[in-house]
Amino acid sequence: MAELTRTDFKKAKEICKAHGVKGFRKLALKRPLYIAGKQCIKIENAQKLLIDLHSAGYGIRDYQTCFELAQKGMLDCVTISL
Repeated sequence: MAELTRTDFKKAKEICKAHGVKGFRKLALKRPLYIAGKQCIKIENAQKLLIDLHSAGYGIRDYQTCFELAQKGMLDCVTISL
């Protein structure tokens, strides 16, 4: 899993902002990851967000689980990697 650069993260952040997501955070781990989240995101926005990030080349940790949670309206954050 490659590390996201600042430029990569800005593009991911723009995609998330287009879907109404306001919260971003860099996880300070051995391998830095970024999370994006918003409580009560609409189901259609959550699904579109996952699809847009995935098609832009970003990895989403536990993508299938996130998509299932999005379908139920229970998704509140995603972990983004490159």
